[in-house]
Amino acid sequence: MVRFVLLVLLLATPVRAQEALSGVYGDLVLAVRDDGTVEGALFSARGLPERSGIPPFTCAFLLAGRIENGEGAVRATYPGAPEVIEGRLTVANGRLVLRLSDTPPGCANVEGDMRAEPYARTRDVPGHGWTGARLVTRRTVLRASPAPDRPGVGTLLGVEAVAILRVQGNWALVEVPVERPARRGWLRLPDLSPAPP
Repeated sequence: MVRFVLLVLLLATPVRAQEALSGVYGDLVLAVRDDGTVEGALFSARGLPERSGIPPFTCAFLLAGRIENGEGAVRATYPGAPEVIEGRLTVANGRLVLRLSDTPPGCANVEGDMRAEPYARTRDVPGHGWTGARLVTRRTVLRASPAPDRPGVGTLLGVEAVAILRVQGNWALVEVPVERPARRGWLRLPDLSPAPP
C-alpha cells in the first residue's frame, strides 16, 4: 500500500509542477502543459480607445516553445505575420522573465524595447487546467455551451488574451483570466488566433 501511494505521488508531481507555472503574468496568459510545451498570448494597450474601441497603441503576440526545469527557448509571432522572434523564457517561484531577440511590432509604445529590457512579471493569477493560450481576433459572444444558439454569458469586444481549457469540434472552452472574476465560456475556433507555430 505504501509503495502504491508513493508511486501515485511521484506520477502526479510533474503535472502539478508544470501547472504551477501556468497563469497570468502582467498581460501575458501562459499555459504550460505537463510535457513542458508552452503557449502564451499577450495583449496590452495604452491610450484612449478610438471609435473602433481599440486603444491607439497595442502590443499583441503569441508565444510557443518548450521549457524544462522552468527554462527554455520560445518563439514570438503575430497571427498571420511571417516574422518569428526567438527568445528565452524563465519561470520560477511565481516570476516570469521573457527575453526576446527583437521587439514585436507595436510593442515598443506599450511594453518598451523588449530587446534591451526583458518582460519580467510576477504571476497575478494561477492557471488551472489550461492547455493553451490564444488571442480573440474579433468581437464575439462567449457562449454557455458549444452551439451558436446557446445563451451568451458575455461579449468580448475585440483582441484579448484567453486561456484554452479544451477543444470540442469547432469550439473551444476558454477562460478570460485577466478579468476578475474570470469568465468561462465557449468560443468558435474561427474567433481565435491559430495555434502558434
